Amino acid sequence: MTRPLCAALFVLGAVMVAAAPVPAAEDEAVSRGVAHLRGLQAPDGSWPTASPGAAALVGLTLLECDVPATDPAVQHAATYLRKVWTDINDLHTTYALALTLLFFDRLGDPADMPIIQALGVRLLGGQNALGGWSYQCPELTKEEVRKLRSLAERQAELKADGQIPKAGTHLPRSRAELPREIRRLLTEFERKGPMKPGILDAAAGGGGDNSNTQFAVIALWAARRQGVPVDKALANTATRFRTTQHPDGGWGYMPALGNMPKFGAATPSMTCAGLLGLALGYGSAREAALRTEGSSGGARGGKKMLDPAKDPVIRAGFRFLSKTIGQQRLDDINSDPDGLGDMYYLLWSIERVAVAYGLPRIGDKDWYAWGARLVVAAQRGDGGWKGRWGTDIDTSFALLFLRRANLSSDLSAYLRGQAQELANVSLRAGGVMAGGNGKDSTAKANPEPADAVQPPAKPKTIPEPAPAASGPRGNRPANEQTARSRPPSRPPENPPANEAERLSAELVKAVGRRQEEVLERLKEAKGVVNTEALATAIPQLSGAMKTRAREALAERLARMTAATLRDKLQDEAPEIRRAAALACAVKADKQFVPDLIPLLEDQQGSVVRAAHAALKDLTGQDLGPTGDANAAARTRAASAWKEWWKKQGGR
Repeated sequence: MTRPLCAALFVLGAVMVAAAPVPAAEDEAVSRGVAHLRGLQAPDGSWPTASPGAAALVGLTLLECDVPATDPAVQHAATYLRKVWTDINDLHTTYALALTLLFFDRLGDPADMPIIQALGVRLLGGQNALGGWSYQCPELTKEEVRKLRSLAERQAELKADGQIPKAGTHLPRSRAELPREIRRLLTEFERKGPMKPGILDAAAGGGGDNSNTQFAVIALWAARRQGVPVDKALANTATRFRTTQHPDGGWGYMPALGNMPKFGAATPSMTCAGLLGLALGYGSAREAALRTEGSSGGARGGKKMLDPAKDPVIRAGFRFLSKTIGQQRLDDINSDPDGLGDMYYLLWSIERVAVAYGLPRIGDKDWYAWGARLVVAAQRGDGGWKGRWGTDIDTSFALLFLRRANLSSDLSAYLRGQAQELANVSLRAGGVMAGGNGKDSTAKANPEPADAVQPPAKPKTIPEPAPAASGPRGNRPANEQTARSRPPSRPPENPPANEAERLSAELVKAVGRRQEEVLERLKEAKGVVNTEALATAIPQLSGAMKTRAREALAERLARMTAATLRDKLQDEAPEIRRAAALACAVKADKQFVPDLIPLLEDQQGSVVRAAHAALKDLTGQDLGPTGDANAAARTRAASAWKEWWKKQGGR
């Protein structure tokens, strides 16, 4: 895959949606939650659960909450994990390996590349014959530990000598070469074959569980960027989920149950695991096709790849999942907010799937608005959350939900525009599921419950954009001509003075599905009037719709020529300048670097953040400014970028 294509896919799934505003109530909850996690950290860099997996999860959460990689809490976590990563052999090995890999991937320090590669290969060794994982992965021998630690130490020395980039730059997106020591480890695991089941796993059928499996495949998706060969493993997992789906569309904790029937019933969280596994399998297959054919539309043998939105297995999974959205109410947590069990894990599971597929709604229900209200209401006085897993872990789950963290943003880029139909997958009349038995006592065909929250009217913009926030898109009407001819839901009493204002008012005043149709039309239709309409409407919108409108404007500008885009960078409208900066990153062309640098001194913070994100993506460098920088600091950062660009010879 060429770097421009790789960069464009990544940016579509990450950079454009990075600056999504967080409503004020959730923003405050995130700040308190981060402070709570900071207060729990032990001197050695760990957290109360006292396992590498917990430390990695909390460290990952802090990064997703815009805590800088240089922050002492993050660095202490990194120091702790660099000490223990070869010694992870506890009762939750697979979880710990996967989360540690994800933490280092998100941290972005090139010196940690051998750690990511080795953890990824070790996860490959833990996959069983049914394409899943249990709690254990193959242990390392003392000699393997010695060689891997020596490899990591050499990498750190290269960093200290300036021979590899320092921390704070992006890890390479192209597939790196595996060092000799890690290739040997991979060969040894391949020689041994699939992981043999332990005693308990064998009693349950030897297929492992879907919870460990989803963490393993998410981590492998990240590891593939560092040269770990994951295509076969992800394909095996996709086959596992495709062949073990229940008739009601869901998945259970284990696919084969033996004497443990209570773990077989389909659950919402494990259905999320199944849907995510299928998405990762799809993304891996598409990447393989791109490498083979060299174009975005190709596939092996010239065959067109299946549209996820038309996949009956995926559609049935979302039908099952749609029954969960809106079922929990505020009344359920008023008396005992600590007695919520697995709710935070479930909400994070829903969030992971929704942002991966790019869905603002599931079963025509706003999953984020519903879950955010529950999470905010359940926050404890100390700023944390507590369910089944302990305050450090449950607080992390809650914060990752509120931040709409996307651990596979480049996967979202592959699915963008193809999975949007799934937002409206719903139960058939009478609550009958596809393939089900027609008896579904929990199915709800009604809209969201009365107490489902709506985003606040005036969202508060956070200091730094959230790298993994979701960027859902609205649904394009089946008949766009019909949509265009349909009058606005609430026509304005005083007609606007020009066409751009009229279109803007139409978007702002429309509601529900109609608003999504108008947004899609403005994004796709030709003519500068549609660009102006979007820019005019955005300040009047709030919550998820404002996020989607901003994304639509950036996508629209990304289709323009370089000359036109440069003109938009100077536009008087801040929303157009912001969108143009992100569009430069989508084009993955360094020629825009000198045009972006002046925007670092823009009067609008959102424009500064967008320009900074675009510069980082185009160059792999981070010379500032920070999100809370004052005017003087922004000027210094702009000067540093100019000097760096001059040293590159303008290339």
